[in-house]
Amino acid sequence: ELIAQGDAAWLQRDDPEQIRAAIAAWEQATAMDGNDHETWVKISRAYYFLSDGHLRFSDESAMMDTYQSGMRASERALRALSPEFAQAMAAGQPFATAMAGLEVDAVPALYWRATNLGKWARLDGFATVLAFKDEIRAMMTRCLELDRYYFFAGPDRYFGAFYAVVLLVVTPVSVFGMLVS
Repeated sequence: ELIAQGDAAWLQRDDPEQIRAAIAAWEQATAMDGNDHETWVKISRAYYFLSDGHLRFSDESAMMDTYQSGMRASERALRALSPEFAQAMAAGQPFATAMAGLEVDAVPALYWRATNLGKWARLDGFATVLAFKDEIRAMMTRCLELDRYYFFAGPDRYFGAFYAVVLLVVTPVSVFGMLVS
């Protein structure tokens, strides 16, 4: 029933309060069954949408917190989905190493973790983007390998944006270097 309530609120996601209601209902459901990886993915996507679609122009601090909540939800989905992943993370392995054994059913959680992490990192600053770029690339590469058509070819779209940002950062430096020499 809680999942159905969350799903109904999600259908009205043009209203941020309905997104919050969906998240609240789904979080109550996962409190009852923490192994429901599909609901954890719904929560992660909802946090991303709330931040990217509704908080973008109003509260940067709330955006960062919301993206972090989305990352945590997708990590919970991955732990619920794969005991091997959970063990690897508990042992302190790097995320990219821990995710190596994940299969196609992990794509939604990987995708929403990468999108939340990428947006959070950009808000935090260039040094944070650099610190997490390899991890993000590894997640999206794994998504491409397993299901490149997930979320309307989301992994391909993500890499389009990823490399566009790289070009925006690198090109001005290259142009400046040519101007100086």
